[in-house]
Order: sequence, then structure tokens, then C-alpha cells
Amino acid sequence: IPAISRPLFVPGLALVLLALIFFVFKPWLLEFRSHQEAVASENRLAVIDFTNLSSPDDSLRTGAIIAHLLTTELSRNALINIVSTERIKFVLANYGKAGANFNDPESAVDFSRHAGVRWLLYGSLIEDENKIVIATQLTDAESGNIQSGHRLVSENNETIFSLVDSLAPLIASDLALT
Repeated sequence: IPAISRPLFVPGLALVLLALIFFVFKPWLLEFRSHQEAVASENRLAVIDFTNLSSPDDSLRTGAIIAHLLTTELSRNALINIVSTERIKFVLANYGKAGANFNDPESAVDFSRHAGVRWLLYGSLIEDENKIVIATQLTDAESGNIQSGHRLVSENNETIFSLVDSLAPLIASDLALT
């Protein structure tokens, strides 16, 4: 039986030790993501302040209130990643689009690229003494294509809060189908 040659054995052992040290001390970055997180990143949504068609100056800020309520309701769903109102304002301000009109497709596409948003939720409301009507459009931010739309009309003494409670699951369902 031939003896192991010392000159080949030492460099080989040193190489194995170096590889072992490398793998042990290398700062590994292991991330385990659930399917829900992957779906949430695909469903990144910005809820834009609703337009009050009954009161163009919207002194009571009803359109902003509806957007905030929907943002809160939708953020409870782990499958949807909602961009906060503050983040929307920050992105717009940083890219010189503060006060941008999202009815302008170029502004919407610019915003969506900077904020990493796939979907924009637009809406409008009409109020009179007897009822409230809320209409929404879930829009693909890049193409401008409408994915879905909803119209809710208040019954009897139904409030904006109950309409938003009815609307949020419909929008969540629309996003789950994309």
C-alpha cells in the first residue's frame, strides 16, 4: 500500500480548512418568504383621495376620509400591500409632482414607477340629503386599464363608514383574482 505523500496532503487539507472557514463565517442572507408575501408584493396598491363630485372644494374632506378608511380596511388583508397616504405624498413631493392630478395618465405612470405600485384605486362620491353614491375604479398603474369597478348606493340611513366596510372586501377580492 503506497503511503500518502506529505506535500500533497498539507495543501489539500489547507484548502478544505479555508473552504470550511469561508462557509462558516460568511454572512449568509437567507430569506424565507411565504406565498402571501409574494402575492402582496404583486398587489401593491395606492388608494388615491376620492373626488367629491357634489362639492368640488370638498371642505369636509370626505374624499380623503373615504381613501383613508379604505386604506385602513384593506391593510388588514395580508395579501394586499397598501402604500400609505404619507408615502404617496412623499413620492409626489420628491419627484416634483406634489398636488398631481392622477387623472393625467402620465402622472399616474410616473408615480407608480417611483412608488413601486402596480394598482391605483380611484374613486368618486356623490352626496345629497337622501343618499350617498360611491364609485371606484381599480386601475393597472402602468397601462391605465381598468381591472374592476364598483358602485355602492347607501340604503336608508347608511353612512360612509358602512359603505366602506362593504366596499373593502370587494376590492380585496378583485386583487385576489389578478
